[in-house]
Amino acid sequence: MKSLKTLSIILFLIGCGSQVSLQGVIDSEKDLKSPSGKDSAELKLSKAKEKIDAYLVKLRSPEGVKESEKIEDESMQRYYYNRAKLESLNKNWREALNNYKSLLEYEKGNNYSAKKSISGEMFFFENKEALDRAIESGNYTTPKVLEVKDLLSEKVNSADAMDMYLEIRQEAVKTYDEKKFKISRDNFIVAYETSAMVNKADTSMYYNAAISALSGELSDLAIKDYEHLYNIGYRGDKMLYEAIVNGEKVVFESKIDRDVQVRLKAAEDPRDYRAPDLRKGIILQLAVLYEKQESYDKALKLLDKGREEYAEDQELLLAKGNIYLKKGDESAFLESMKDAVKNDPKNAVLHFNMGVIYANLLRNKESEREKVETSISAKKNEITKYRKSQRAKREKAEKELLGLRGDLLAISESTGGFWNSAIDSYKESITLDDKFLDAYINLSALILSSERSINDQISNLGFSAKDKARYEDLKKRKNEIYKQAMGYLEKALSIDGKNKSVINTLKNIYYALEKHEKVKEMEKLSK
Repeated sequence: MKSLKTLSIILFLIGCGSQVSLQGVIDSEKDLKSPSGKDSAELKLSKAKEKIDAYLVKLRSPEGVKESEKIEDESMQRYYYNRAKLESLNKNWREALNNYKSLLEYEKGNNYSAKKSISGEMFFFENKEALDRAIESGNYTTPKVLEVKDLLSEKVNSADAMDMYLEIRQEAVKTYDEKKFKISRDNFIVAYETSAMVNKADTSMYYNAAISALSGELSDLAIKDYEHLYNIGYRGDKMLYEAIVNGEKVVFESKIDRDVQVRLKAAEDPRDYRAPDLRKGIILQLAVLYEKQESYDKALKLLDKGREEYAEDQELLLAKGNIYLKKGDESAFLESMKDAVKNDPKNAVLHFNMGVIYANLLRNKESEREKVETSISAKKNEITKYRKSQRAKREKAEKELLGLRGDLLAISESTGGFWNSAIDSYKESITLDDKFLDAYINLSALILSSERSINDQISNLGFSAKDKARYEDLKKRKNEIYKQAMGYLEKALSIDGKNKSVINTLKNIYYALEKHEKVKEMEKLSK
């Protein structure tokens, strides 16, 4: 960064024509480098601010300000400039930026004046509207609008603002490395605004601000920054100019800078390439932030918009499915997963996820079935209590019972469908990846879950010869279930030989199938 010129401000009131001069003069670089020089500048600028604030109050009044009380343009311009320099030196970046902005705005402005009708004295007003009102009042005549002469804008635009931008950027990186994420984020934002002030906006600073807010778990600020990046269509896919310096890859600010270093033999192996498109990542990250705040509809709307830009993108589709899952809308999640599988049929994880959601839907239906079965039992008891004289109530209850049985039938049909779909999905994931441990475990657990209905049937059997025969048949069916699950669990154990859940389940299966040597093996493994 270029050296900051010093500010040795001599502040006094002098008559300059008919206006007031608050003259701040930049004397030497040496003054501002000493604490005493900086303190002196601060004191003088503070006094200047008091006078300027009082002046602006008068300027904004309907009567305006007399010419003899008007602070001359150069004093105002140098005040803003000197204040910006001092704040920059103190690393008060936001205040420095605000003063630079005030300077540039002032130099783009005009002086609005008119003469008092009676005295002929010149008065100044804040803007064109105030001047027009003064003329309309009949108390003023001879309106004039004169442009403020540019004094320091070119200096700010060509050097000062970008010098400060580079210094803020460096400080932002430093505070990020120090894990001072809130300070880093704010510095990156000011760096961006500083570059934008002179029409050289570096939007990558806003992206860095978003990363800082995210790293600091500053959710509200992260959302604000990512929303800004999304709304301005930021992609970050600019050209990068790289070369090797002292054996390390270095990215230069421009092609010219890089090429100069190559010609000077300070760098070698130049390479130009385009940075990756960041927009999809911005969409995904913003959706995650919305999801964490349970703003599910906003997240889904954003992802739908994202898919308009990236129609075939799998990550956006999976993110949408995940939002549905967090929202508790498993049916919508299932449809998203179907679309994902259609786009990527060889993806074992997607088939596994399908299995998980089918299994969840199965559990939900089984829970519904239990409730309906309880209602059926209660309705039957209700019917038996009605006497012949309560025919109307009995018929109503019987009609309700019929409806409940219809519900139970529909649930049973869907339950079987979900079970088969879950089984098929887990098997497909294993076919695509024969080392998929969780798929083997989930598949075996699902197979074993069918044992429950057999146990319910066994518990209702009596001691008749017919019931005994039925028991033997049900026992064979249980053993078939155990054998089927056993094969998948043994495969799981070959993948992870220390998995306690797999070992204990296999031990129970071996015990039920009277495989005593296998039981002993599992007991050894479980120790």
